[in-house]
Formats: sequence, C-alpha cells, structure tokens
Amino acid sequence: MIERNTTHTDSTATDSRARVAVREIDSEAELHQFVRWAAMCGIGDPDYLVESLLGFHREGLLDSDRVTHRATVRNTLDTHGVPAAAATRTTALVAVADGRIVGGVLTGPTLWLLTRAIVISPDHLLLALLRTAEIQVLAVDEPYRHTGIGTALVHAAAAAAKAMKAHVLYGQFPNTSALTSFYRAAGLTVRESGTAVQFNPLAGIDLTVTAAPEDRIFTHGLR
Repeated sequence: MIERNTTHTDSTATDSRARVAVREIDSEAELHQFVRWAAMCGIGDPDYLVESLLGFHREGLLDSDRVTHRATVRNTLDTHGVPAAAATRTTALVAVADGRIVGGVLTGPTLWLLTRAIVISPDHLLLALLRTAEIQVLAVDEPYRHTGIGTALVHAAAAAAKAMKAHVLYGQFPNTSALTSFYRAAGLTVRESGTAVQFNPLAGIDLTVTAAPEDRIFTHGLR
C-alpha cells in the first residue's frame, strides 16, 4: 500500500490565464522553497526531504544530466546506495510567473517503491530506478492557483520523466472530486479508489500497489 502522504497537490488549475515558464532549479535557494511546498502536500518531514536533496545536489547527483544509462545508474547504486541512485533520476522543477517562482514539482523514483522492488530481487530494484517516476511534491502558491500552473507543472514533470526514459509516471492524491477532475484534465489516468495497480504492463516490473482507502492513484504511460 502506498504511504498516505506520497503525493498531494494544492492546485486544481484547469485554465491557462497565467503566463508561466517551467524550468529546472538553478540554485539551492530555489530548492529550499520545496520545504513549504512539501509541507503543503502533507509530507511528514519536509525539512529532511529537502536537506537530503540539497546534499545530493551538492554532490552533483541530483538530476545528474538526465541519467538514462543502465550502467551509470548501476554504478551509482553500487558506490553510493539506493537514495543517491534515486537522486540521479529525480528532477525538481519550478514554475515562474510574473517574474517570481510560484510553484514546484518534484518527480523521481521513491524509496517506498524501491524498497518493495529490492525485496523481490536486485534486478527489480534497478528496473524500478530506471522505469518509474512518481510525482512526490506538486504545489502552487495561493495567489496563482486555478490559472493553469498546476497543469503546466504536471506536463513538465511528465516530459522530464520521459527524457529520462522512464516508462510510467504515477502518484497518489486524496480522493476528492476537484483533484480527480484536475488530474484527469491534465491527461492522467485516474484509477478507481481501492483498485490495485499492476506495474507489470506499465513498466515491466512485477509489483502491485493499492492506494489507501481515502486516496486514489493516477498513472501515465511514457512509452
């Protein structure tokens, strides 16, 4: 079962009134902004999450030139461990509107899924690193919600995951009609509450996950 606070969003944007540019972070100060966005999403320890990302950023591992080669990921896994290998496949993007940063999205392999994969076999772990990307944090600041920025961030996250040759983008969100409509409008497949999601047809990984009763899962094929 997916953890309760894996992916939430504070944006239910459905139009495109705001002019927005989505890009990768270019400073530690921008990465620090994910503390408040992660808090908006209900992440249990947003400070720890961002401090970990900052450490990988300083080591040159975070979103390491869009790592796509199996051998490169395998080497990072062997020399630095699972979290570092996941960091090389993780992307932090920000939305800029009116000359200011107004939202962000964090996408990449997550430890809860990787932990389940390694229980099966080391090969499954590597496949999960290479083929899966979860929207872990997605948030838009209050004055800029309902302007299309949330949708722009989702599309940018999907494009970044596809550039890394991931097979599936997925996430979990509270089961509300507004959020269901938002994710569907963004082009994602929203699964029925309580439905088990098979990762084999999506990414060739023998894993099955089910959302918490109060949540739903979305998926999006990237191949």
